[in-house]
Amino acid sequence: MQDRPEHHCVPKFFREVQISYSIYMDYGAFRDLQRHRRMDQFVEPLSPVYGFALPPGLETISNDAYWKMRTLFLEFPAADWPDDPIQQMLCQYLVPLAFRVGWHVNMDLQQLYYLVELRTQEAGHSSYRQVAYALWDHAAGRFPFLTQWIRPRGPRP
Repeated sequence: MQDRPEHHCVPKFFREVQISYSIYMDYGAFRDLQRHRRMDQFVEPLSPVYGFALPPGLETISNDAYWKMRTLFLEFPAADWPDDPIQQMLCQYLVPLAFRVGWHVNMDLQQLYYLVELRTQEAGHSSYRQVAYALWDHAAGRFPFLTQWIRPRGPRP
């Protein structure tokens, strides 16, 4: 495994090891990561209940706009979110994409290798790079021998 050429798939027997995650991330990161096909995915409806995420460094681009949006998101009525499922579905249209979404996913280790090695590249958005590193950290804690050859491509955000 340590001699595996760059961009080469790990052996198929890594598909035998399954791992599950429950992750709350901003909607932009979710849309990038949910495109990975070889996994079972369950997505929660959009809601302000899990808070929001603003990209680091955004305040340096437009400090005034950053603080206005942050204040608006903090005042978003998470406590007043409806209990009725039909009303919740309709209210999804009110939720800005900076709010976090719940993503529950089952994948095998071969898919994890692919996802981490692809989504930790420095050119990638810091939001999904952060999630990819969190997935890797969790798997390394459970399967240290099998995950020792995962090669992240960029620095942690």
